[in-house]
Amino acid sequence: TFMKIVCIGDSITFGYGVQSNENWINILNDKLNITFINRGLNGDTSSGMLFRSYEDIIKLKPNGVIIMGGTNDFLMNYAYNKTLENITYISKEVMNYNIKVYIGIQPPTYPEVAKTFWDPYVNYEEVNIKIHNYRKNIIQFCKNKGIKFFDFFTLFNEHKNEWDSLYVDGIHPSAKGHKLISEEIIFSRL
Repeated sequence: TFMKIVCIGDSITFGYGVQSNENWINILNDKLNITFINRGLNGDTSSGMLFRSYEDIIKLKPNGVIIMGGTNDFLMNYAYNKTLENITYISKEVMNYNIKVYIGIQPPTYPEVAKTFWDPYVNYEEVNIKIHNYRKNIIQFCKNKGIKFFDFFTLFNEHKNEWDSLYVDGIHPSAKGHKLISEEIIFSRL
């Protein structure tokens, strides 16, 4: 069966910092017999994703959508429950159109490195705590709704000894990081 999956998110979905062929979505396009459409937008927040969800998901009539975002919300110091609200709203909205929802839980930030590349005044440890809290709640939502999720937060934490090679700048995955993300999706099956 022909499948089309939209991937909506921020720069981690867009593939900031890596060549386009190294992005996790393009790796999946090469490996699986599914068409993946990249609707990642650098710097986007969960509110921005909600705002464009009709144009970027529903109008494209995909079979499924992978929704991953929230890191920018937390970098801007938004409360994680607002992010949770936005992502769950997008999920419920697209489910009304019989589009299968998959949730991606974003990787943590790598605080020591992020401080040198990005704003040194951001508390990246605090950002990771918000991702952790968001993760717990979004997993609960997924379990209640029977939604499959990909937990890149845990995946990257399990590979903490490789963080120097998994990030380009402490926030965005390197080519190796994108490969890890793609393998997790292939391994857990869509």
